[in-house]
Amino acid sequence: MKRAIILFSLVLVSIHAFAYNLVGRVLDDKDKEPLPGTTVRVFVESSNSLINYTVTNHEGKFVIKDIHHKGNVSVTLSCLSYNPITIKLKDNSKSIDLGDILLTGKANSLDEVVVTARETIEKYDRILVFATAEERKNSSDVIGLLSNMKMKLPGIDVNEMARTISIYGKEPVYQINGKVESLSKIRMINKNRVLRVEYKNQADIRFSNDGINGGVINFILKEDFDGGSLHTRAGVTVTTPRTNGEVGFTYNNKRSEWSLNCDNVWRKSTKQYTDNYETYKGKSYEIERQQIGLPSSFKDFDNNLSLGYTYKHSQNTTFATDLGLRYHKVDASDEYLMRQIKGGQTADYTKINARNSETIDPTLNLYFNKNFGKHTVEFDLTGAFSSGDYSRGMNYIYSPAEQYIQNNKTDNKSYLASSEALYTYAFKNFTTKFGLNYSYNYVTNGYSESEKVINNTLAKHKLYLYGNIGGRLRKINYAIGVGGRYEAVSNGDIFEHSMRPNLSASISYPVLKRGNLSLSYTYMPSLPSLFNFSEVMRTIDDISLQTGSLNIKPTESHSTKLAFRTMIWKLSANLSAEYSRTTKPLVNVWEYDSDPESKYYDKFISRTANGKYQDCVNFQLDIATQRFLNCLAVYGQFGWNRHKISGWGEYNYKLSKFYAAVGVNAVVKNVSIISKYDILPRYSVSGLSVSSNSGNFYMGFNWRYKNIAVGIMAGNLFTSKANRVKTTYISSVRPMTQEYYIKDFSNMVELTFQYNIDFGKRYGSSSRSLSGEKIDRGVNNAY
Repeated sequence: MKRAIILFSLVLVSIHAFAYNLVGRVLDDKDKEPLPGTTVRVFVESSNSLINYTVTNHEGKFVIKDIHHKGNVSVTLSCLSYNPITIKLKDNSKSIDLGDILLTGKANSLDEVVVTARETIEKYDRILVFATAEERKNSSDVIGLLSNMKMKLPGIDVNEMARTISIYGKEPVYQINGKVESLSKIRMINKNRVLRVEYKNQADIRFSNDGINGGVINFILKEDFDGGSLHTRAGVTVTTPRTNGEVGFTYNNKRSEWSLNCDNVWRKSTKQYTDNYETYKGKSYEIERQQIGLPSSFKDFDNNLSLGYTYKHSQNTTFATDLGLRYHKVDASDEYLMRQIKGGQTADYTKINARNSETIDPTLNLYFNKNFGKHTVEFDLTGAFSSGDYSRGMNYIYSPAEQYIQNNKTDNKSYLASSEALYTYAFKNFTTKFGLNYSYNYVTNGYSESEKVINNTLAKHKLYLYGNIGGRLRKINYAIGVGGRYEAVSNGDIFEHSMRPNLSASISYPVLKRGNLSLSYTYMPSLPSLFNFSEVMRTIDDISLQTGSLNIKPTESHSTKLAFRTMIWKLSANLSAEYSRTTKPLVNVWEYDSDPESKYYDKFISRTANGKYQDCVNFQLDIATQRFLNCLAVYGQFGWNRHKISGWGEYNYKLSKFYAAVGVNAVVKNVSIISKYDILPRYSVSGLSVSSNSGNFYMGFNWRYKNIAVGIMAGNLFTSKANRVKTTYISSVRPMTQEYYIKDFSNMVELTFQYNIDFGKRYGSSSRSLSGEKIDRGVNNAY
């Protein structure tokens, strides 16, 4: 027995004696800056089996310990947007320092890097922000991780209660490894897989094809080997019927990756209220209507399912396909007490509106990427279909014997086919991109009103050609994008078309020690939804109608922004000034039909048209402290907006308002505390409506243990009118003010449970930049 123990000990000692370590540092071959997040793998050369792997730290350094293999090994280094390299070691048994290893950027790598902070790298058109181990540890999910990183993301606003994100008050484009994704899929990212966030806080020339966007948030995930990851999240509101759930599963085997993602939201309310005061002008007398909301109900069920497969033939060749399915059902019944003053006579009655919709939307996407050193080509094909039934019922009860009843229904079928090709070439000091996108959207609507049935077909062709050049000239980062779009819309036999240029330009320059000054300009036209081109006359109520117009033109938006940001010690600040003008904005203009010969005589008609212009001046200061007292982050957002709306002699409106919000994130061991309070609401303008959301106050607690996170969130605190929205509708014929709120969403308490786990070894994810077009259903049930 004693001999066996001695023999076993000698075997252990001999194994340990043959173990060795590998160390090194990975740098960009041009500017010799570190490349954090580079994956370093060690393989047995003869069998290509994985021995061990690691990821470089923020200094580009790596250490792989205790390699026991005695024979030949190969060391592979790969980093997103860089060409991988392999180093072979022959019969090594001693620890080796590989020194500085240089990687060369691919064609779509955006080089010319300026390091502005320890965890931040600035490139010519975006900021690279690396998620630290501490930030991942202190976050329960990827939304919380983004909130913890916000001091490094100028202009971003994260609402952890609603799980929403905006940039300067606008919706951004979301990406995963360069592939455009929905916010619901972003929410299912395993926070531990996030290597960095590539952030752009201005509209991108590529995505201007889909209209104005607030910027781009691209989540770069760590490379995977054989194995997978699972993300689950469930939320249950204990104060009102409301549930949500998420499941994200990814599995990798050699060159293949399979993914399954599912999320659903179900909510119900029985205390929804809408109060209106409106005036109808144009007749010999005015009609005044005051609407007092009664407890109204709605049920909303939204479910999304997606299946994905990616085949990575090599580091330079990728094929991917995604199949998605969405099912959405809404049932709402709104009740009101009405008081009408008409020609000096007052009448009180009850108004009941019912709105129901049920849609199912399958989509299929195909993608291919090939890199040839400095050249990269990408192709994307998307097909989508939508089938929906929409109904809207009106019942005005003047007395038990006198009622006004009207029912509208729309049977909708929508089809979309789109394709896009992108070519990228990297020169020595700058990078160029050229893309071509074409889409065709066809819509059929069977609209019925009482006994009348109207069949309407709409079609839209869209061709978009764009190019971009960017790089660095000495200390100046620059990017210039130019695009041209041709759009044609048909309504039956009537055909309209338009051609418009697109333009974006930006420059940035480092100032002081840790500051950056940037200037950007964008000009982007945006074609309205197909619904606005439909000239079918729809009934709103007993005295008003709604219709579109085939003669409307694209909206044109100009924006100029000057921004300065700095990071000093644990403090970050971003100050921006922006002026934007929207010409030909899409508006709903009211008119009274006084022609006795008209079929719509004595009706008030809302017609889609182009306005003159809308101006907005915005100043915003974002300021944040991080890891104050090693556990506390405090941030604030303060701003001022001045809006001006001008019509063709019909209306002029001005509004100047301050807005402000503050928040606190605290971490004590495994417990996180979050809080946000909107001190002053932010106003927004859409067409001829000016809206403000009520200030929201929420608090949350999260407890984490290994792969589990349990939380409690309380929102809409200390108010009886949750989700309150106040809106003013500007019109010389039918001006209106409105207040909407949900009482049973006040002081809402939600319990959450999350579980994240990685299993097996890991394999490499692909990088992708193209995305499919979104389908336009050409129908609107909310009029």
